[in-house]
Amino acid sequence: MGITDGAYTSLSRALSDPDGADAAEWAQQRSDTKSQLTTGAVMAGVGIVGGVVGNLLINRDAPDEKSDEINLKYEPLKKLRDDTLKLPDNTVGAQCPSDATGTHPNCKCKNAKYVYNINNKTCDLCSGELVADENGTTCVCPEGTTPAENDLCKPIPATVTVQCDPSTPHIKVDITTGECSCTDGYQITDTKTCKCPDNTHTVNNEGLCVRKTSQTSTLTIPESVNLSAESLFDLNKSELKEEAKTALNTFAQSVITTQSNQQNYCITITGHTDRTGNDNINKPLSKRRAKTVGDYLVNKGIPSENIKTSGAGSSHCQKDGNQSDCRKVVVTFDPKQSCSK
Repeated sequence: MGITDGAYTSLSRALSDPDGADAAEWAQQRSDTKSQLTTGAVMAGVGIVGGVVGNLLINRDAPDEKSDEINLKYEPLKKLRDDTLKLPDNTVGAQCPSDATGTHPNCKCKNAKYVYNINNKTCDLCSGELVADENGTTCVCPEGTTPAENDLCKPIPATVTVQCDPSTPHIKVDITTGECSCTDGYQITDTKTCKCPDNTHTVNNEGLCVRKTSQTSTLTIPESVNLSAESLFDLNKSELKEEAKTALNTFAQSVITTQSNQQNYCITITGHTDRTGNDNINKPLSKRRAKTVGDYLVNKGIPSENIKTSGAGSSHCQKDGNQSDCRKVVVTFDPKQSCSK
């Protein structure tokens, strides 16, 4: 959005001086944001500050709130982000397991049926007829075949000219014509890859591309922060590190204090992994880690009805993106709406 760490100060000036330069710049931001509204889009790349500002811009027609009241509502989440950024990364000094070669994080399993899973630092068995890709990090159908149901692979006849890369995620090849289509609700692109269109669809926790529900410009977008899995959890585990517990203690007490007169709020916790390894292992791991964070907050006094947890595995991680950014727990805080169980 162009305005990050100084957003609170700039926003305060804009609210107090509607004719000033800051107000004019936020008005332009508001116009740009409303024209491309998608759930969570205003948070991309700018963290909690961008989320708060986006929420204000989109809901400017709603009853105004004073800037200090706005800051107070979201300060617990902002502090949680800042505290976890200070935690040590548990991958420092990590080594490849005994059944893999290479140097961490570039480990490669010795058995071609296994892939290295950097999320839990182990070699995972590929299910069905899938095998490790050339990098040894993802389970794919062997060359010359295309995915079928139940992790089986259909051979592509040599006489068929395939019009795409069969190893592309969500791609499916017609073994009669060689034409390519997408599975799981994804749509084929001009480059013969599968994409979930951001403007009309979203990827749900099952990894399916589904159409978004109707939204209006007055929708309140919950604010969220990404917490690095390497900072929260011990190596290969879903148990919280002691340093992470300290950060969550502060967050829990802040929420309890700021929401003392408000019962209708929701903290949504979603675990994510990167695309390495077998998602039959990644998804349960992401669920366990999200539940661990949720259970800890409940133990510290936040009512269980105000917390919702889930695991998305690698379903939200782009194939060509920064994989380390995918290993995270996303905490979303909506101070106005209750959790829908």
